[in-house]
Amino acid sequence: MKATGIASSSAYIYALSGCSPTNQEIGSREGGHSPWLFIELSDHHVQFILPRSEMGQDIATSFAIILAEEMAAPLKLISIKYADADSKLGNQMTVASTSIRTWWQPLRQLGNQIKYLAINAAATKWSVLGTECQITEERIVHVPTDRSESYLNALQSAMPSLSSPDHLSKPISPALSGAPTTRTTENDALTEPSAFKLIGKNTTSILARDKTTGSFNFVGDYSFADEQIHTAMTVVYQAFWPVPTQRQLDLLKEQFSLTHAFVLDHILAGYQFRVVLVNDKTWPLLKAKENLELTLKEWLNKNIRNKPSLFETTVSEQNTPAVVNKDKLSLSFYTPYIAHAPMETETAIVEYQSQRCEIWAPTQAPQRSRKSVADKLGLKENDITLHTSPMGGSFGRKRYDDFIIEAALISQAMFEKGHSIPIKLLWTREDDLGREHYRPATFQSLSWSSKDETIIEHHLIESHGPDLTPKNSEGDFFSHLDWEIKTQKSSLPGKHISGIWRSVHHGYLAFSICSFTDELSYFHSQDPIDYSRQHIKSLDIRQLLKVKLDPSTRYQPERLLKTMTTVEQLSGWPSNAQTNSALGFASYYCFESYISIVIKISLDKEQLKVEHIWASVDCGIAIHPDGLKAQIEGGLLFGLSACLYGQMPEDSELLNVNFDRYQVVRMSDTPEIEVHIQQSNFDPSGAGELGVPAIAPAIANAYRKLTGKRFLRMPFMKNNKVNHTSLAKTYMTSV
Repeated sequence: MKATGIASSSAYIYALSGCSPTNQEIGSREGGHSPWLFIELSDHHVQFILPRSEMGQDIATSFAIILAEEMAAPLKLISIKYADADSKLGNQMTVASTSIRTWWQPLRQLGNQIKYLAINAAATKWSVLGTECQITEERIVHVPTDRSESYLNALQSAMPSLSSPDHLSKPISPALSGAPTTRTTENDALTEPSAFKLIGKNTTSILARDKTTGSFNFVGDYSFADEQIHTAMTVVYQAFWPVPTQRQLDLLKEQFSLTHAFVLDHILAGYQFRVVLVNDKTWPLLKAKENLELTLKEWLNKNIRNKPSLFETTVSEQNTPAVVNKDKLSLSFYTPYIAHAPMETETAIVEYQSQRCEIWAPTQAPQRSRKSVADKLGLKENDITLHTSPMGGSFGRKRYDDFIIEAALISQAMFEKGHSIPIKLLWTREDDLGREHYRPATFQSLSWSSKDETIIEHHLIESHGPDLTPKNSEGDFFSHLDWEIKTQKSSLPGKHISGIWRSVHHGYLAFSICSFTDELSYFHSQDPIDYSRQHIKSLDIRQLLKVKLDPSTRYQPERLLKTMTTVEQLSGWPSNAQTNSALGFASYYCFESYISIVIKISLDKEQLKVEHIWASVDCGIAIHPDGLKAQIEGGLLFGLSACLYGQMPEDSELLNVNFDRYQVVRMSDTPEIEVHIQQSNFDPSGAGELGVPAIAPAIANAYRKLTGKRFLRMPFMKNNKVNHTSLAKTYMTSV
């Protein structure tokens, strides 16, 4: 019986290796990788090594719930450990809301296999049939005799090699690497959704205690008991800016009692020079940095004038933001550069030794960051150990590794100066906002003609930073609408380096597409929800076949329609608005998930206030409903900040931009939010970014209904009043 159990487990390990959509999420059979690399056993927990980044979306809890469900174990038996950068672990990139949907089936299958290995181990010990055993809480019980065994003890006897904390560097136990054979039907069965005890039920986050007691550490909180960490801050210079001489830095070092002050000459993220300031206390560093930046700002104000980039020149030549007549509708939309502004600014700890480097960093791309550091330092990847940490937010910013490379270069320079100490690089909020990989600025022109009612012409111009090669391309992006949206895309050089941002391109595409659809409803004198409902894209025969073959990962119009009907009912559309208030609607599909929202706004003179948001979402099975609602709420508020306030100031001002200048939504701006989760048996899909795209068009649509004018540019507010430069008259009567 023992031999059968082990042989069947080996077959299952090989089966698991190919179950990810990328065939590398958990490793490949050809590479000899095993899903057991993600499991460690201790006396108290089954520890899952989380290969994706904890950005604040609490995938730690969701992963633990999925694993515990199929293990038939209590959630408290599962603990989470953040994975180091390691090629053995497959793709560790956290991006595009893929973590749950790519790990849903593999993680369930792994939990299922753990359960049967534990049962088989206990049954073998007692010389009984495994079918006579069941799991009760943390014990395996032989029902006829009431004998019991600790779940963990049974697992440790079945998989002794997984009790070693460094098992990633060791071969998998021989018991788990035998020849594949067929598993029994009984063992293949995963838990039916109707029998879920943890999935779909609200539970406390496994991180909640540490977060509420202050013991949850971000990398900025790290300290080493046996070594003092010195903090480093930097001031960056482009090639033609006046870099301080070493004599000037020595005077600065003496004035503020710093341990080190030197110039690092290395081209990175648009800057060639860095003045590095090092000390064991933060306050002197801040004052010295302030002194340097004040001098630099004075020089910039005298010598640098903000000249328009090719992108800005092209946009300024577009003189017709709105054209409306009986035969044609044409609108042009503009979105500015927007910063990510994560809760924890870019921070990393690096300890460089001779030909070796150890890093502690919050990163969405551990493997890519390790390779980048290796390339910059002239090391091999295996010479670098990169420990990941919770991010304190990211929204796409910490996919980029400029701050990690900077910390590594500083540590290497300190080592070469004879100082072998861990260095903590700390960016200020001004650094974070000024050295960004901003969401691209965009200009979008959309036009529709009654002569060809089935086509919307869509011209998209994106800005890219000076380090990116401009590209021109034509092609269509997927739309949930039944018009043929013909997109012509071009990229022009802008002032700033651009990068991905929460919801990626959907943040600006939804603004134009959903606003344009709303305006078409006025053109046809129809209710906006009814009009959108009529124009939801249906599936052709080939697409219907794909849905049959893979129902969870294909667009299904009826799921979007259901969210529209639900939010219509929840909000009391269209008659829920009072004097000086109005409702706006938007519906969107992205990351294989569906959302419809209705927003209530009010207008008091020039004060625009978002009063209430109703949202209906379909993300497949809601693993942790409370967590899902929090993600949607967070996405809505993140998008609200962007469309109401988000705009970067001119170049010369970037040195001292903080939240007093770069406004974000405050508690006083926060509306009442109701999130309804559609019941679903489809596999889970993306949720972390779903709340962002629809918020801007919904506000614009509500304002259009209330005033007859439409927001065509972001931000909608300036100096806490309606930004009239963002508006255009539509010359049409509201429905």
